[in-house]
Amino acid sequence: MKYLFLILLLSCSSATSSYDEYPEAYEAVNEDSLYYQRDLSHHKNNQITLLPMFNKNSAFICTKGVMAGPGRSHNTANSKYAIDLQMKKRSPIRSVFTGTAVVKSGCRNRKSRCGHGFGNFVKVLSKSGYVAFYSHLKKVSVRTGQKVKAGQIIGYEGKSGNASGPHTHFSIHHSWKKRGYKAHVNSPVLLPPSINFNLNLCASKNDCHNRVIKKASDLTCRTHRLVLYYF
Repeated sequence: MKYLFLILLLSCSSATSSYDEYPEAYEAVNEDSLYYQRDLSHHKNNQITLLPMFNKNSAFICTKGVMAGPGRSHNTANSKYAIDLQMKKRSPIRSVFTGTAVVKSGCRNRKSRCGHGFGNFVKVLSKSGYVAFYSHLKKVSVRTGQKVKAGQIIGYEGKSGNASGPHTHFSIHHSWKKRGYKAHVNSPVLLPPSINFNLNLCASKNDCHNRVIKKASDLTCRTHRLVLYYF
C-alpha cells in the first residue's frame, strides 16, 4: 500500500528534544500527578496509558489499525493490537516508558525479509513485564542491553523490512518475563501476545496542554480522508 507523506505540524510551541519541557503528558497519565515518571505510567484493567512516542505537538496519521482484516497483517496473536503510524520522514521516535533495549539493525532495503520482515526494530522491555515494539525504522539510536529512559530518542521512522512506505509499526506486549531476557536477546523478533493500550494525545491541534486518552483500538486508521492526531 502506498503511504502518504505528512508535513510535521506544530502548534504554538516548537518540537522539543526533551520531555523536561513537556509535563502535561506526564500529568495526564499519572494518578499522583508526578512530572517525571520513569516507568509505566498507568495500568488499569490490563490496559496501560503510554507517554507520547513523537515530539511535542507533532501530527501523525494511523494508516493501519488493530485487527486489520483477513489477508492483511495485524491478525496474529503478536500483532493483533499493532498500529501503523506515519509522520514526516525521519521523525524521531521516543520510548513510551523506561526499560532495557533489544535491537535489530543493519536492514537497508524495503520490501525485504530483513529482521523477519520488520526491518530495523527496537524492543523496550519494562521492569513490569511489558514490551514496546517499534519496527521498520530507518535508523536505530540505541543498542541491545542499553537502559532507555521514558522520552529518550530510540530511532527514526523508515521503511526497512517488508514495508511499502515510511511508517512505524508499533505495538505493546505482555509479558516478556515468561521467556526471560536472554530469550529475547537470542531471538530479537520474539514477541509475546500483543495487548490493547491507551495513547496520550493532544486535545486538538492547538491544544496540547489538555490531554485526551484514546485506546489504540479506537483510532481511525486509513489512507484516505485522513484523520490527524497530535502528540
